[in-house]
Amino acid sequence: MLALGLTLLSLVACTRDEPVEDDVTLEPVADYDPLQWVDPFIGTGGPGASVGSLNPGAVLPHGLVQVGPTTRGSFFAPFYHCGGYYYDDTHMVGYSHTFAHGMGVTDYGGINVMPKPSWDASYTDLSERRSAFSHEEEEASAGYYRVVQLDDDITVELTATEHAGMHRWTFPEGLDAPAALFDLHFTNNMQSDRVDEAEILVDLDAGTVSGKQRLLGGYSGRFGGLQHHFVAELDPKPISAGTWGADPEALSDDLSAEGAGAGAWLVFPEGTTEVKMRIGVSFVDVDGAAANLAAEIADWDFEAVRASAESSWRDRLDGVRVRPPAADDVLFDEDAPERGTRADRHMRIFHTALYHAHVWPRGFTDVDGRYRGFDGEVHGDPGFAYYTDFSLWDTFRTLHPWFTLEDPELENDMVKSLLQMTRDGGALPKWPMAHGYTGGMIGSPAQQVVGGSWLKGVRDYDADEAWELVHKAALEGQSAASRSGLDSYQDLGYVSFEASGDPASRTLEFAWSDASLVAWGNALGKDTSAIEAQAGNWKNTYDPSTGFFWGRYADGTFQTVDPTHWNEGFTEGSAWHYVWMVPQDVPGMIELQHKGDAQAFLDRYDDFWAESYKEEDGPQPELYYWHGNEPDIHYAFMGSLAGYADHSADPARFVLDERYDDIAFGLDGNDDGGTLSAWYLWGASGLFPVAGFDTYAIGSPIFERVEIDRPDGTLVIRAPGVSEQGRYIQAATLGGEAFSSPTLTHAELIEGGELVLELGPQRQGWGEPQD
Repeated sequence: MLALGLTLLSLVACTRDEPVEDDVTLEPVADYDPLQWVDPFIGTGGPGASVGSLNPGAVLPHGLVQVGPTTRGSFFAPFYHCGGYYYDDTHMVGYSHTFAHGMGVTDYGGINVMPKPSWDASYTDLSERRSAFSHEEEEASAGYYRVVQLDDDITVELTATEHAGMHRWTFPEGLDAPAALFDLHFTNNMQSDRVDEAEILVDLDAGTVSGKQRLLGGYSGRFGGLQHHFVAELDPKPISAGTWGADPEALSDDLSAEGAGAGAWLVFPEGTTEVKMRIGVSFVDVDGAAANLAAEIADWDFEAVRASAESSWRDRLDGVRVRPPAADDVLFDEDAPERGTRADRHMRIFHTALYHAHVWPRGFTDVDGRYRGFDGEVHGDPGFAYYTDFSLWDTFRTLHPWFTLEDPELENDMVKSLLQMTRDGGALPKWPMAHGYTGGMIGSPAQQVVGGSWLKGVRDYDADEAWELVHKAALEGQSAASRSGLDSYQDLGYVSFEASGDPASRTLEFAWSDASLVAWGNALGKDTSAIEAQAGNWKNTYDPSTGFFWGRYADGTFQTVDPTHWNEGFTEGSAWHYVWMVPQDVPGMIELQHKGDAQAFLDRYDDFWAESYKEEDGPQPELYYWHGNEPDIHYAFMGSLAGYADHSADPARFVLDERYDDIAFGLDGNDDGGTLSAWYLWGASGLFPVAGFDTYAIGSPIFERVEIDRPDGTLVIRAPGVSEQGRYIQAATLGGEAFSSPTLTHAELIEGGELVLELGPQRQGWGEPQD
């Protein structure tokens, strides 16, 4: 039997001498510029299910605007273009101003603009105006992007503020009439996404283009589309222009047009070699876009805007600092010395992960505080930073816990945003995008975000009101919360096939959410009896005859197949991908699956990882551990959650080393709003959160020292002895006091002082439950 449960975790003193350390491990991390380690191209490629779906364009931390490239290749695969850009593509087709961040669904890509050496009527056709590009003539950094359109000999540079973007186009000398196109018909996926409403207006005297666009993407189409509004100013002013409306072949000299396919072309003075464009964007109205632009880009100094963007990123990233071990100073790849040392690789992956973790959720208020709410109405300033684009089925597991640790004030505003969406729209959101409900994915993960954040001290809001909103969603269900199959879940104790699709996944997800609500409600002094009755329902979808969770029919029978095969009882996965999807109650799970025999669990766990180590990372989902999707991404830390940290060290290092890289194919799948990036931050730091609770599992850090600046001081995690071989915990102290628990609470971590994990090459039983 296991001696420890999540509700009974405590720091157990162990009788051991303090580790002997050198002076280097005790020194603070020396100052360095984090931007040197950010590579926005990481995660922009990848084959098949391993595509990262990230865009390398310019954006500020949680900015409303991201101005970046849209591309095409010799073939068009929509799944490769969810973020507008795919690294293996060969041609540019324009530059848009909003993008999805690591989604597996095509959406956003609003307000597409492209410069050309001259105007030609054929350019209304995407394939006719495209231009080849090469990565040798392309660069990206935090807040900046540059590429050369090779067929046109035009250099495009992009930078951004929070609500606006800025372009600089450098044309070759001697052009008669350089031009640019605004294509409001463009979407990242022209096969299924669409624009069904657009207006555009060119003012030659003012040198401006303004308009709006209602874009219906793969998710936004579910709530009526994204309402983009924009105002662009150009220098020099165009000398002539024209437009087209619903029919892109019906060109007109009129300076305004409307219709689903609306667009405009602009012609600049003869001999123009440089054009700058500054563009404000709003989801409220054109006036909001104009105000956003006026407030943030007042002149034509591109370099000043770029410098400001870099400063914003430096301020954001400076708060987390790491120092690799000296042992990582050897070349990572002797055949590619330009990639530098192993330490260089770790630094690039880590800081780019931190960068990608802070692209979404998207700040959504205009500079005057207005925002478009989930009721479709325009609201005034809510009094806090209002965010949207919460990929919650993914981000509740790693990203929101990271925000809670790194920047609890940021997470507090995100919790307030979720509650405001509930007030405005009438339902707790599950996958909120822009100004609407998408209903994407399953479960009710907002419950873990709100409850888990509160348990970790994020509490600057009306907790009683929040409890009522969240508690109601769990018991009564709402369309936006997507507790599909709730009646079955409550009456039978599990979601049945007859009640909903993916019933095993839904049962496991709901039970995790409910367990989090019980912990939160108990801390608030609320009556949690109704929710507590549901929180154990995960047990009812377990089939002891096979040793797996399965989808179940109303008559009690299970639907079973080969556990490595995807099955309709699960969301995007197999029985192996869900076999330990109970991080909230690992002792109870071991009791159910192995009658409390921890060794039997560990044997199965180790065998699982032995099979996982054999699988190469490629275009298909792995059969055992699949890091590219969410349900099993806590598996590397299940050993620690069971009480045996030595069983988690190898899996955690395997994922860090084999499922991340500092190249375009650097992620194992969609980043899903920063989820996989945040996983790396946790794993590299040596901790992992149990989402919805206040518990962390201890892993095997790869950095000698990690410093995280919080409002209450700097959290320090040290790992003397860390190396490729030095991965097993030999001893640990917190605030100078020895302990041997492979888990600890948020309060213990924050209030306990410096966490020191002494690592070594010898696998031993540190952290095993004590009699």
